[in-house]
Amino acid sequence: MRPLHACSSEALLATILRDVPRRYRLPELPAIDECTADPQNGANRLAFIIEHARRAGAAGREPDARLKQQFLHELDALVRSAVHAQEGDPVVQAMILRQQSEAVREYVGLMTQQPQDVRRVSNVVNGVAHPAKLERLPASELRKQLAQLQAHVAAARWDDAARVLQALSNAGGMNRTVVSGLARLREEGTLQRLQRLEALRRNDDVRQYQALLDRQGPPANSHEAAQNGAAGRERGMSVEGLSRASLQALADRLNEAEGNDTAYRVVTSMYVPAALAANQEGGKTEWDAVLLRQAADDTWDIRVLVEAKASPDSVATDFPRLLRGLGMLARADSAQTYTFKAREGSFTLRGSTLRALPTDVEAAAATVLYSSDAPAEASPRLLSAAARMQLLSSPEVLAHAIAIAEGRPARMQRLESVWQQLLHAPRWRPLLNQYHTISQARALMVHVDDLKAAATAATA
Repeated sequence: MRPLHACSSEALLATILRDVPRRYRLPELPAIDECTADPQNGANRLAFIIEHARRAGAAGREPDARLKQQFLHELDALVRSAVHAQEGDPVVQAMILRQQSEAVREYVGLMTQQPQDVRRVSNVVNGVAHPAKLERLPASELRKQLAQLQAHVAAARWDDAARVLQALSNAGGMNRTVVSGLARLREEGTLQRLQRLEALRRNDDVRQYQALLDRQGPPANSHEAAQNGAAGRERGMSVEGLSRASLQALADRLNEAEGNDTAYRVVTSMYVPAALAANQEGGKTEWDAVLLRQAADDTWDIRVLVEAKASPDSVATDFPRLLRGLGMLARADSAQTYTFKAREGSFTLRGSTLRALPTDVEAAAATVLYSSDAPAEASPRLLSAAARMQLLSSPEVLAHAIAIAEGRPARMQRLESVWQQLLHAPRWRPLLNQYHTISQARALMVHVDDLKAAATAATA
């Protein structure tokens, strides 16, 4: 090893960040003729074609007709794969069934209204038949019927509740409050909507639709969803811990080169102060791990910002927030200092160095890292789930899918408007840019072991 002070710690840091392997980086974009060569991954082929179209537009050229035909062919193949009865996409199949079936459309509309209707019916029934109120009534047929109404509503037995409500309409001995409350329940239509929803659940189309929804994963707020969420949080905490350890190895190596054990330190879960975060929508306001360097007068400078990710796939959706977060920090006042809170305490950072943080993608690699312990995929997913769903749920593509599902001719001309929208419509711009975004984000990503190894092996 060469002498420790052969170069400054800052030069050593720059060298480590430059040379650390980037195992998640995307390979070079294949040539147009090679975009459809891989028969195994149609979504990736489509992503390649879209990126070629984006590059043509960025160069001021209209994509050629051959690229358009490749896009139409691959999009048609993606749709046919999605509507396949056994191996298809349940999300797409549910959208198709919703378009085809009036019962399903009515069911979806009533399901949207259901929480409000349940609350309304429960509130009205509690107002006239709450158990505490029933205790004050003398034993009678009226008290029995009101108790039955309360029990049926609590158990969401809407037909049974409606039958008891009808029987109560002829009952006597009720005070004005009870009569008024039951009348509202009969007249408002809320109970009738819940009855209709209960009936629709027995419809064959609705049963099929619900089965498709069930294939998409556990319902929100279910026990299984909670378990999955807990497992995801545990996985995230594990990656954050490994990321902190790798960044600490970098800090230790830099302190060694500096000849000062406290020159660099690592903090975690560092929050951007309100003075910078105010009115900045959508930017990252918490950083998983940060390498700080001590400056004069008990102040600190940011040297490296790290975001831990359990999966390489997640960086593409996070990347725009990360860039906005950098922009937020770079808007600091050079003459001010700012107090950032982290798990390890509060740290005063100089506005002048915050303002110098990079905000463009090319320069960010010297300051910002994504970190993960996941293995690098042999074939990364290049068409994001959001991009794929935007394509498949567009009206033109959905009409194409319905024609295929019903065995009718699926004319490719219907998909041509999607191609034009992709090239020119603002709402399609994120999809047009998504391969480019994935490429940029993955270029910032390192494996925790690679960062630790690069820090340990680096020579000053």
